[in-house]
Amino acid sequence: MASVTTDERINVVNEQRGAGVPAETPSNKLPSPTVAVGRPSFESDSQRLRVAESLRSRDSFTVLAEGVTWSVGSAKKPCTLLHGVTAYFEPLTMTAIMGASGSGKSSFLDIISARKTQGTIGGRVLFNAQPLTAAFARQHVGYVEQNPALIPNLTCAEVMHYTAALQRPSGESREAKRRRVELLMDQLGLSHRADVIIGGELAKGLSGGETKRVTIALGMIREPEVLLLDEPTSGLDSATANDIMALLKGIAEGNHTVITAIHSPTTYTYSLFDKLLVISAGRVAFLGRASAIEDHLASFHFDRREGCSTCEWLVDMLAIKENCQAMTSSYADSPLMEANGKHVEDLLARVGAASLPVSTPSSSPAKFMASLHTHAPNPPNPSHAQKPLPTKPKRNSVWHEMVCLFRYRALKNWRTSEYLGARMGDKVLFLFVMVTIFWGIGRKQGPAGWQPSTSDIMSIPSVLFMTIVLPAFGAAGYMPSLMIERPIFVRERSDGNYIAASYLFYKVLEEFLVTVPVSLVFSAGIYYGIGLHGSFGLFWLLNLLVSNIGIILAYLVASIAPTVDFANAALPAYVAMSLFFIGLLVPYESIPLYWRWYSSIW
Repeated sequence: MASVTTDERINVVNEQRGAGVPAETPSNKLPSPTVAVGRPSFESDSQRLRVAESLRSRDSFTVLAEGVTWSVGSAKKPCTLLHGVTAYFEPLTMTAIMGASGSGKSSFLDIISARKTQGTIGGRVLFNAQPLTAAFARQHVGYVEQNPALIPNLTCAEVMHYTAALQRPSGESREAKRRRVELLMDQLGLSHRADVIIGGELAKGLSGGETKRVTIALGMIREPEVLLLDEPTSGLDSATANDIMALLKGIAEGNHTVITAIHSPTTYTYSLFDKLLVISAGRVAFLGRASAIEDHLASFHFDRREGCSTCEWLVDMLAIKENCQAMTSSYADSPLMEANGKHVEDLLARVGAASLPVSTPSSSPAKFMASLHTHAPNPPNPSHAQKPLPTKPKRNSVWHEMVCLFRYRALKNWRTSEYLGARMGDKVLFLFVMVTIFWGIGRKQGPAGWQPSTSDIMSIPSVLFMTIVLPAFGAAGYMPSLMIERPIFVRERSDGNYIAASYLFYKVLEEFLVTVPVSLVFSAGIYYGIGLHGSFGLFWLLNLLVSNIGIILAYLVASIAPTVDFANAALPAYVAMSLFFIGLLVPYESIPLYWRWYSSIW
């Protein structure tokens, strides 16, 4: 199969770009990437074109960011981390965002994907003629985090079917969702690893490169027109990194806009980039063709060292603060910045966005997005009119989200020994110890019926006390798994997989359905083994209630604890402190007045 030429690629861009996007002219054509010696086998022209054709997007968006600023801190002493970043990213191109660590690459990606929730945002972000909204971003923008949190006990295929069930419309048939997943797995080289678990620190699963492919596939589940990636090659060897970036190049050639923040690309990876945005200390230091940066810097007397490739030299340059400052000031006075500014103005004029307000420095991220949507421009040309962006994201129902969570996660957890062990192991141990110590003390008979000794009478309150207290201490065993699951929840919420209420209801029901049989067996063993009197049903219901209160307490601590160590220390400390105020160790009337408030709220 023949490769796509530059002219053919430009024609596709101009045909599919839509309103407000200028056609590429011969002066700004993007060269096809230079073929490097020893390139990965995946990057053959036929394979890359197969990916481009299979994953081709019907629509396309040019992303325009104008004067984007971001600051944190108080209003009196703000710390500005992005200073008026202006850039544009076009379909059928893969753009690299480079810069030293802490330069603002990831923050800029978060802003143009509507994921930044902290600090103060200024400027504006457009997708073709429309302003960015969080609702639009969730439907049309795929985001791949640097170190995404994936569910370790699901297989490669299961995590993709799970994500497809949550992200794609509920009205879509299972067969259609299955075909989409199979297509992605086939094109991303994951079909032969479909039944391998994701894995984690305690269980070996997919390799680093395969995990990265899975995260890219998850970002493509919704068929987004724009794909953003934060450091997609971090932690990978050079061969695997080249393979991943060649895959992304194929996705870009499928009429997608691909933007990736990358710190230190290989020579081959750099040759794949069409455009390059260099950010230094929150300011633009270069925006143009990736192959043109050497000539640009040479015009300001920055000469590449012999024996270094362009990307190696650039990485070394960006590691030196003085060089970054010189690059930023050189770009600010260069004809390139003037040409980019004129091109941005042309883009804004063509989409009729001249009246769009630039947000004030006091705008929060939410207000910034809301103001952009309120003042959305009207395309001047009716033939170029686009559909209005949604003000609210299209979501599945809470019931649908809960069903998907139960189907793919609860059923898997209930078959996992680690999950069940943390919830059953302590109950089995406590049951064995208590029954063997207090065996049959409630069944001792004398001439007048039940005649327990004084020690037996004192033991019964101890049994009841331990039965009530142990579930709270046992909940501490949930902490590691809960803390590991928290970043998964954050990522899936950001991806729009479900709302917090759906996840909360799912977790409460999942734990409740486990505690019902566990507490029934535990209560029966204690009640009949020791020989307690009274209603067994009431004894079991009380134990079931206390067990679920302990679980909810564990979830509460896990949701606010900064680390696992803090959570493991906080929960037992709270439970142990509360024991002094339940009226058994210290009678209520003996509790000092200044502590009685605690006994009424604990």
